[in-house]
Amino acid sequence: MHLTPKLSAFLLFGLLLIGSAFAQSEEDVLYMRDSSILRGQVIRMEPQGNTRIQILGGSILVVKTQDVIRMEREAPVQTFPSYERTKRPIAELKKGYFHVSLFSLLISGDTDDVGVFEPRVSGSLQTVNGYRFHRLLAVGISTGIAFYGRGEMMPLGIEVRGNLMDQAISPIYYAQGGLNIPLYSYEGGEARSGATVALGTGLHFRTSGAISLLFQLGYRLQSGEDEFNAFGGRRVLESFTYQRIETSVGISF
Repeated sequence: MHLTPKLSAFLLFGLLLIGSAFAQSEEDVLYMRDSSILRGQVIRMEPQGNTRIQILGGSILVVKTQDVIRMEREAPVQTFPSYERTKRPIAELKKGYFHVSLFSLLISGDTDDVGVFEPRVSGSLQTVNGYRFHRLLAVGISTGIAFYGRGEMMPLGIEVRGNLMDQAISPIYYAQGGLNIPLYSYEGGEARSGATVALGTGLHFRTSGAISLLFQLGYRLQSGEDEFNAFGGRRVLESFTYQRIETSVGISF
């Protein structure tokens, strides 16, 4: 039986379609005269016309059959590399040196004679350097500068802080006590140190790097005494106490 070229092409195409039913893991590959390669599923091949192939993504390309050098069945080629998504490890809270830097708003207020609340806001900068014994316990020396209407003051004391949970986001506590040292002075007078106390809670946001973020909310007390000459040369000793709500944001490492 003599097979014409047209009949041979149809038989070849039919065999390929039958074979595809048993080889779902394979795809049609067209090798073109211009050295390009088309991969997908051949929908129709006309020996004297065009060949239609559905490529990855669903698009259908139409090429001239005479431009096809050969057609093969091959295992699919992975076009897009797959990457295993892995979580970056959170930095561990290890024993050793630790540092905290904070910017704080110190908020208070008074009610005037007609009952209107007048807020008062001042600021402070703080730093703590010390040793972490455990996730729950770190002890350090705290210092900084607080800005009040009376003048600048430097709290200097011991601070205890810790993370309540071993998680990327953990509640924290802190407590501080020490001296409140005035940095201002009076002509012919004297500013004397007092006490400073602070305590509060907050959140510690750990990252995969060395630096973590801190958000804190607490209470701060700073006291002292001013001695100065009043009208008539009378010597006056005036005590003061500042009590503030303290909101802080900062970093830790």
